[in-house]
Parts: sequence; C-alpha cells; structure tokens
Amino acid sequence: MEDFYSRHGVAHPVEQLKINESALAAKYGWHEAPYFPPAEGFYLSNYILDGCVAADLLSDYGYFRSSAKQLSSFRRSQLPSGMVPGVSHPPQNFTWNPERWLSTLPFHGNDYTQSPVWAYSVLKLYEAASDRVPADKTEAIDPDLFTEDIYPRLSRYYGDYFIKHRQVASNDPRVFIIHPHEANRDSGPEYDEWKREELEKQLGKVAVFFQRQPRTSEHMSWWFNKRNRFVDYAGALAINLAGYKAGWEPVRIHQTTEFVDVWFNCLLYENYAAMSELATRLGKDEDAAMFGSLSADLETAIKAKHYFAQARGGKGAFYSTYNGQPQYRDTIGNLASSLLRNLEERPLQSNVSLMDEAFNPPFPLPSVAMDDIANWDPYYEEEDRHWRTPTWPVANRLVRRAMIHHSGRIDAISADLRLASREWADRLHLSNLGMVAVTGGYAEHHNPITGMGQRMHKTRGHVFGIPDPDPSELLVA
Repeated sequence: MEDFYSRHGVAHPVEQLKINESALAAKYGWHEAPYFPPAEGFYLSNYILDGCVAADLLSDYGYFRSSAKQLSSFRRSQLPSGMVPGVSHPPQNFTWNPERWLSTLPFHGNDYTQSPVWAYSVLKLYEAASDRVPADKTEAIDPDLFTEDIYPRLSRYYGDYFIKHRQVASNDPRVFIIHPHEANRDSGPEYDEWKREELEKQLGKVAVFFQRQPRTSEHMSWWFNKRNRFVDYAGALAINLAGYKAGWEPVRIHQTTEFVDVWFNCLLYENYAAMSELATRLGKDEDAAMFGSLSADLETAIKAKHYFAQARGGKGAFYSTYNGQPQYRDTIGNLASSLLRNLEERPLQSNVSLMDEAFNPPFPLPSVAMDDIANWDPYYEEEDRHWRTPTWPVANRLVRRAMIHHSGRIDAISADLRLASREWADRLHLSNLGMVAVTGGYAEHHNPITGMGQRMHKTRGHVFGIPDPDPSELLVA
C-alpha cells in the first residue's frame, strides 16, 4: 500500500490526517490541534462520524495516543443530557450558515447528534492497543485505563440519552432522528416527504412553490437543477426551524414527527453491541447485559419493521419510515442493514441483489439506486446535494465491513451468498482505491461513473476518502 500511495502521488493516510490536524492548528495559532478535522481547509469543526473514521484509521496504523485524543475530544462538547453534538465548533469560528443560527448554542455546536459510532471506535482502539504494537513509543497507551476513563461518557450517550430521550417507545428500542443531518445523509431522497411536510407547516399554501420536481434523465436544465437544489435546502431549513421552535427537545419534536432511519439504527445496534463488549472488559456485568439485550432487541425490531419482503417486485428491501410509512427510496442508507450480524438468508440476498442490479456503476456504491430515474444524478448537476447519487467511500467501508462478516457465516447462509458477499467486499475496496487513483487524492465523495472526486476545493484530504488499510500494514505484537 505504501507503493500504491507513492505511485499515485497521494499522501499516506496518517500523513494526510496530520496535514489536516496541522491546518487546524495553524488556523487558530495552536501549538497542537485538540482533534483531527475532516479535511485540509474548509471543514474545521469536530464531527462525530468524521472524527471516529479518523480515529479508526489511526488505531489501524498504530497511532493509539492520537486516536485516543480524537475519541476523547467529544467529551468537551457533551451536554448534561448525555447528547454529543454531531458538529462542535472551534472557538471564534463564525459562519453565515443559517442552519447554525437555528441552534440554541451557535458557537458551541448543533442541537442534534450524528451517526452514533463513538463506542465502536473506542472498542476498535481498545482491541488494537491491546493486541498490536504502537507506531512508536510516543503513541503507546494503556487501553484499560483509557477505556475506564472514557466509559462513563459513553454510558451517558448510549444509556442516558438514547434510551431516555430517543426511543420510539418504552417497548420499542428503535430511535427516531430529529434532523436528516443526524444520519449524515442530509440530502438523501428518503427525507423528501419529511421536508415537504415541514415546508407546508411553515409556509402554508405558499409551499406549493417549494416542491421538488423528479428528474427524467441524467441531464436536466440549469434552471431545473438550481430549483431542486434550493427546494431541498429550504426543506432542511424548515426542519431546523421546527426543531428550533420546539427548543430542540426530542420529546416535543416526536409528538408530530417520527423518522426512523435504517442507517442510524443499524449503527446504533452495532454500537450497543460495542458498549456491551466494553462493559464486559471493565467488569460491568449489569451494563454488559443491558447493552447486549438492547443490541439484540434492536436488531429484531429493525428486521421486523423495516424489511419489506414484497418490495422491488417481491425481491425485498429495507426502508426507513416516516410517521410509520415506508419511504420507498433505494439508497445507500438502507444498505446499512447489512450490518445486522444475524441477517437471515432472504434479506441478505435482497441487499446483495439490489447492489447487483441498481448500485453497480463503474465505481460503486452510489448513494442512490441507478434505476431511480427521479433522483439519479450521476453528473452531480444538483450540486451540493451530496447524497443524491455520488459514491461515498466511507459508506463503501461500512458495507464492506458487513460483507466481510457475512462471507464467513459458514453455518448460517448458503455458499453462493457467502461468495457473493466476499466478491462485493473485494469490489468495494477496489472501488475506493480506484477513486483515490483517479482523483490523485482523497475526496469526501466521487462521481460513480468516472471516479473523480467532487468539491475538491472544499473536501481535499477528506478522511472519508481514505481506503481501508491493507492487512500487511498493521503492526502485530
């Protein structure tokens, strides 16, 4: 892999993360930045998903102390409720972004979280620091001491906050999101109906002029694309305004709005399992049992309430729900259901078939199915609507991890399905490497046809564009 990066003139992943860190430190005159920002210049805030991806890569390459620094940085912004803002801002950081000014603490962070991946990354660091040697002596940590120190904050986030404030019901472990940004896929088409209804609530009859128009081909007029961009962003702002009026209190928002997102809940399922494992390592048996039970119950609920066997002509698919109704949009978010470790043959086959049929451009996986003509925008004409077709390497890594797991379930699924899972895992890794090679660097998202990175003026060096490390690069004790 060292040869791969040098051959294509690309910084090694750890070098890129340090470039991003140095850019943040230089911006604010710090001797050392307190966290790793997502990219070299434009994105300087601390994001949960982006930061945890950076921590995972640092753990993989033996930079344990650096990974611990990133994972500990979320504690500074954690609220008394246990919620960790999805984005927390550096001091003196001002922006005209109207979304920011529809929050209760615009200079602190936003009032909603992000994909809840913190515990998984802490467990990954614990295992790496326990089993492998550090990159150098300065990167060594005591994994037990670190985990014991950070665990109470994790418990407040996953235990106090999600269980007490976000569950759909006391007997339903699924959680609802209060803004599309929480699931990181803010412009995904599964949120269109939510945005449309919020615009109607805020604007009344005037909202008829703020309706998204379906695409009819890969190339649409300049005016069509500009209008759809505006409508989508206006819908996001309408959800911001509704949250602001409700004081961003989840219980008040939930009285009228319930969006249960497949991506978000599958990642929460994975992180409840990680919490159970961390609690076991620390000898917290009651916590281990509670989080283990939550993970199992959430997996059962997702399969029961979000898999629709008759969808796609009887082939079946997973969908998020809005106010109890499935949002029939085939997106990368629904493919996160592959993270369910005990997925039965039929729903797993549904996901693999869906990828074969509709998520199979030269550089998979696009964020929207290729047969969804109303939303398929392969040339990024609706610019800045990032989840309406572009391929995101970070999503590829997530699905790849799931496919690797399923390829090893010898006694649970058929040999053909295990082979198909392995083939997709390999293809997704090659896709991520190919996009780096084509772009000559790391980007947040890419054109699924050409592989070229998009918005490079803002996303150059983005952590989401870094591929999984090759096993040969891992330092074994």
